[in-house]
Amino acid sequence: MKKNLSRKAGIYCGIAVGLILVCLGLILGIIIDSRLKENDNSEVVDNYLSDNDNGTNDANKVDETNKIDEINEINEIIKDIVSYVNGSKDAEVVYFHTEAQNNAIIQGKDKLLTYAYGTYELSRPEGITISWKALPTLENDGELVSYTLKFAIINQGKKDAADTINQDKNDAVNTINLENSEFVSVDFGKEESSYTFYNQKLGERYSYEVIANYSNGKSVSTGNKEFLIDNIAPRNLYVDGVTNVRDIGGWVTDSGDKVNQGLVIRGGRLNDDKKEKVSVTEDGINTLVSVFGIKTELDLRQDEIRTESALGVNVNYINIPMPGTVTTQLRKHDEDIKKIIEVFADESNYPIYLHCSIGTDRTGLVTFLINGLLGVSEEDLYFDYAFSNFGKIGSMRDYKEIQDKYVKVIKGIEGNSLQEKIENYLLEIGITKDEIATIKKIMLK
Repeated sequence: MKKNLSRKAGIYCGIAVGLILVCLGLILGIIIDSRLKENDNSEVVDNYLSDNDNGTNDANKVDETNKIDEINEINEIIKDIVSYVNGSKDAEVVYFHTEAQNNAIIQGKDKLLTYAYGTYELSRPEGITISWKALPTLENDGELVSYTLKFAIINQGKKDAADTINQDKNDAVNTINLENSEFVSVDFGKEESSYTFYNQKLGERYSYEVIANYSNGKSVSTGNKEFLIDNIAPRNLYVDGVTNVRDIGGWVTDSGDKVNQGLVIRGGRLNDDKKEKVSVTEDGINTLVSVFGIKTELDLRQDEIRTESALGVNVNYINIPMPGTVTTQLRKHDEDIKKIIEVFADESNYPIYLHCSIGTDRTGLVTFLINGLLGVSEEDLYFDYAFSNFGKIGSMRDYKEIQDKYVKVIKGIEGNSLQEKIENYLLEIGITKDEIATIKKIMLK
């Protein structure tokens, strides 16, 4: 009996010892697994931003819970460093116009006066806003110092750091200067997270990159991202201090050619009528001169007292006075029209800023003749005229007004199309075939 009890006790003790050993093994495995995970998390922190020496600091200095939270946030950003174009993370096509302008474009010239009627400044484009999500600053990876935005038109020039042009973000009402350069770089403070700029070219594809700069000399980048500006004219522009500004380029002709952008800018006056006082601001002057590279100011106003351009002494000033009656009595002003068209036949004058007082009637007539000569459709010519209602021009303009004025006169001239009729009109008033060919060569792609 005692032997049986002793044998049972031994068996029970053996079982107990076995269970204890199993439990110890499980506990040890959990500890080892925890250490391995800790090491993996530490490696994520160490590799974030770069492989610099500061990243090798002991991860145990950071509280375990806070560290895991930071790692989760880092993993999310490394996986998807977010930046936006006009609120869209994956923008492929970015619309150039405001909502009202876009609605007018969609619905056409007969509905345009629903959205604008000449009494308010509504002529500026929407603007493109690039924004980015602020990146975290980690204890062991230096302080966030600043951001850098790099920006370029993709199909222009080579993308090389040596070609980068630094630009103050406050210059030219946030107009990035890509007219005469391929690459720009703009710096921002660490508290800033967006940038809005204007006056992009229609149909151009852009590339940008946002870089976060840290105090240890390392940086994090969104990588190169791309978007395309929609290809729908008109290319209305933002020039500070001037209303009703737009590029006469960007239109597609009946033959499928495209009118070159950036060569002729039309708009309102740069100084008050018959006064020296300049109304365009310094930012506006910078946009016209430094961004668009304007070489000639062509002023169609009467009785102007200025003898030099409001844009400065380095801009050629040409004043060819035309009365407002030119729109109703076209043939009485053939000589003035001839002088104006000759300005466009001289390649050395480009880029040109064309204006009268509000950039609508006399300027509209000259634009109608130039773009009509290039082959822009009659429908688009009417819409472009009516688009001036988005500017602060004092009163409403209906495209039907010009149908009964100079368009009626032009249509009475020999030719099988509006383009031919305009060309024949210009030949009648003394413009040569060579001058017409020169204008087409300059203005058409």
